[in-house]
Amino acid sequence: MPDQDIQIITQKPRALYGLWGKSSDKTIAKDIPTLSQKYYAAVGKEPKSVLPFYVLTKDYDPQSGGFQLFIGGEVTGSSLDSY
Repeated sequence: MPDQDIQIITQKPRALYGLWGKSSDKTIAKDIPTLSQKYYAAVGKEPKSVLPFYVLTKDYDPQSGGFQLFIGGEVTGSSLDSY
């Protein structure tokens, strides 16, 4: 294996704005595009035009494979949740 440089980057906390949705191990492949479309509509932007773009998860349940999925960015919008 070739030598790899490892760089630790510390970032300041930031507010993210986006949408939460339910997802699972089985449905995440279709849930990300669906929730992304809703996010872009909420901020009034074209797909792939908002950078940085974040995809986060929380509350994973290993028994069911379910979790909460967050799609968002730093663009604010009245219908968006903050995180």
